Formats: sequence, C-alpha cells, structure tokens
Amino acid sequence: RNVTYFGIAKPLEHIRIEYGEVVKMVIPGYKPKSYSVSALRVNNDNDNHPNEYEFDVTVKIYPNGRASGYLDRMKVGDTIRAFGMANRKTRSRGTFFGGVAFGVGI
Repeated sequence: RNVTYFGIAKPLEHIRIEYGEVVKMVIPGYKPKSYSVSALRVNNDNDNHPNEYEFDVTVKIYPNGRASGYLDRMKVGDTIRAFGMANRKTRSRGTFFGGVAFGVGI
C-alpha cells in the first residue's frame, strides 16, 4: 500500500476549501506537512450535521516515513490538527490551461 487517501470532516461551515488547495497537517514532534486537497463531497449520512462537508488528501506512504508513517497509523475517528494557507490568489476561467506539476509523483 504505497498511496492512500484520508477523508477529513471540514470543521466549520464558513471555511472555504477547493480542489488543489494546500492543507498543513500537524505531525506531533515534527514540522507541519503540506498536502493537497484531492476530493470534496457532502456527507448526508450524518443526521446530527446534514450537509456536512468532507475533503480528502492523498498521501504517498514511505516506509519508515515520519509524517506519512504517522498518518498511515491513524485509525478511523482519530483527530489531527490541520490548517490551511491564506489563499490570496484569484482564478479566472479561461479556455486554455498551462500547468507545471510537482510533488511526490502520485
């Protein structure tokens, strides 16, 4: 299992998260690590919080990796501190996209 995804409940309604935005996960005893949002969805299965938003981050798991190993050992229901980056960019719709990709090669 080299690549996995983590589903995360969005904690507050007024927080805006979009595809590709960076979420910093706070790994205990280590520096925060950046991960990109890979999926967004509405969870209507929760009767207490209908229309609760969730998002996923996709993580490449490295053997003996400090951050990815910690995330890989998390169980359903565990919590982790996370924060987003201030997004001061605006996006205009267009007919052409040019992009440069970087990362862990997922």
